Amino acid sequence: MNVKSIAYIVGQLGIGGSERQLYLLTSELLKRNWNITVISLNGPQHEFWENPLRNAGASVVSVCRGSKLQRIFSVASTLRNSRAQVVHAWNFHANPYATVSGFLARIPVRLGSIREYPSHWPDSRILRFTATRGLDAITINSRAAADAVHVDTPLHVIPNAVRIPDLGRRDVMRSHLARRWSLDAEVPWLVGLGRMHPDKNWTLLLEGCRSVAARGARFSLVFIGGGPEFDRLRQMARDWDMEAYTRFVGEIPNAEVLLPVFDVLCLCSRSEGLPNALLEASAAALPIVAMNVGGVAEAVEDQTTGFLIPPDDLPTLVDRLLCLLANSDLRRRFGQAGRERVCRTFSTEAMSNRVQSLYDEFLSKKTLSYKAG
Repeated sequence: MNVKSIAYIVGQLGIGGSERQLYLLTSELLKRNWNITVISLNGPQHEFWENPLRNAGASVVSVCRGSKLQRIFSVASTLRNSRAQVVHAWNFHANPYATVSGFLARIPVRLGSIREYPSHWPDSRILRFTATRGLDAITINSRAAADAVHVDTPLHVIPNAVRIPDLGRRDVMRSHLARRWSLDAEVPWLVGLGRMHPDKNWTLLLEGCRSVAARGARFSLVFIGGGPEFDRLRQMARDWDMEAYTRFVGEIPNAEVLLPVFDVLCLCSRSEGLPNALLEASAAALPIVAMNVGGVAEAVEDQTTGFLIPPDDLPTLVDRLLCLLANSDLRRRFGQAGRERVCRTFSTEAMSNRVQSLYDEFLSKKTLSYKAG
C-alpha cells in the first residue's frame, strides 16, 4: 500500500512549539505529493497556523467544540471523508481521538504522540490510560522522555526539526532591534525565549544575570514570550535595579527568525522534553547555556555547542555566563559547532524521512496482515 493520504489530529493550532513542528513536517511531506488533512479539536478559532498550513497545501478542518462523544464522531466523519490511510494524533490530549475515531473510521494505521516529559502529563488517570493504548505506535521527540515512559505501546523516537536560517542579514536586523528595544548593539545580547511560566524558571536566569552585572560584565538580557509570570518577572527586574540590563518584549510570532541577532541563548527550565528553542538557537549559530534536564542533553553538547548546568545551580550558571560574555571566540566556536550539528541531525528533511519510514513500516504490516486474512 502506497501512502497517499494522512490525517493529523491536533488539540489547537495557536502559537506553540508542537504546532510549529507539525507545520514543518506537513510542509515537507506536501512537497512529496502526499494529501494531508489537519484536524483541530479547538473549534473555528482562526488560529495562527491555519493559514500557513492551508497555503502550504494542507486541508484544515476545525471540529466544533462540544461533548467528547460529539467530537469523536465528528473526527471520525472527517477521517472517512479524507480517505486517510494513516491517522496521527500530534499531542497527548489528541491520542484518544486517533484511537477511537480512527477505529470508527476504519483507518488502517493509528498513531499517537508524546511531546512532553511524563512529569507534564495531565493528572487525569483516565486520560493517561486512554492516551497510551489502542495505538499501533507512539512517536516521542526525545530519548530521555522515552526512557521515562512506561507503556505497552511501541515508542519511536523522532527528534524535532528546525529550518536553518540565513545569517546574512544579522547586522541589519541587530541594528534595527537595537533602535527598537533601546539596546547597545556593541555589547553581547542574551536571550530567554519561551513562555513566562514557573516551569521555565526564568527567576534563576534573572538572578544569575544580576550577579553577572554585579561583577562588572556588560550585556543585555531580552526575554521573548508572554505568560503568567510576565508581570512578576518585570517587577523583579525593577526591584533588583536590572532595568538597564533587561527588556521584556512579550510574545512575538515566529520569534526564531530573530535569534541570529543574539549572542547566547539561556534556558533554565526544571523540566523539558526536546526544546525547540535550543535547536533553533543552534541553527542560528548561538551558543547555549541550559539546565541539564529532560532531553536538553540531546540538543546541547556540553562544552562543544554550549554549557549544560545542573538544575538550579546558580553559581555554575553565573560562571558559565561570565565565561561566554568575556570570550567572543568561544561564543563563535560553540555557535558554529551547534549550527553544523543541527544541519546534520535536526533538519526538516531528516525528520520527515523518519516519519515517512514509520508510516511505510506500519502500512506494509497492515497490508501483509490483510492479505494473510
